Amino acid sequence: MVHEKAVGQKDRTLSEYIDWAVDQARRMNEIDMQVEGETDDAKAKSLVRAMLEAGLAERL
Repeated sequence: MVHEKAVGQKDRTLSEYIDWAVDQARRMNEIDMQVEGETDDAKAKSLVRAMLEAGLAERL
């Protein structure tokens, strides 16, 4: 999985990785993303949507 390739994230679940990514965006880029979902898939879709809405890909 992609999150397992991120530095220092190998032992996290996908849900934990998403929470970490949202926190990093908040702390490093001052972006407040709202990510929701009951399943890993729903949460991942919500993360992508939030990243696009915040213009995060353009910033990075």
